[in-house]
Amino acid sequence: FNDTATTEIYTRSIVGSVRCVQETALGIEGSANKIGVGIVNSKGEILANPRKTYITPPGTGFLPRETAEHHRKEVLGLVKLALSQANLTMKDISCLLYTSPSPRDLSTSRMPSSA
Repeated sequence: FNDTATTEIYTRSIVGSVRCVQETALGIEGSANKIGVGIVNSKGEILANPRKTYITPPGTGFLPRETAEHHRKEVLGLVKLALSQANLTMKDISCLLYTSPSPRDLSTSRMPSSA
């Protein structure tokens, strides 16, 4: 970057605003039955976005514990795959982003409380 072309990527978390000035960001999303790892550069170009979906057995519906176990087993492989697809290493990553349902500001969150 130079002084006139600095790119700022903002991400909105549930607890507030997070500012990340960077060149390359790696994000992990696993808030439902899909786990994904995305890599984006400061130009907004998507360099990688591999995903895996947990498919429940027919007739069982959403299974949170089993879905979480699926995501835990898949996430490191997806990180490695995303880095490979983007032709990068972790040393090239300037910013890490992830989804998390809590802690969150319950007064502004649209997600239902589990408490």
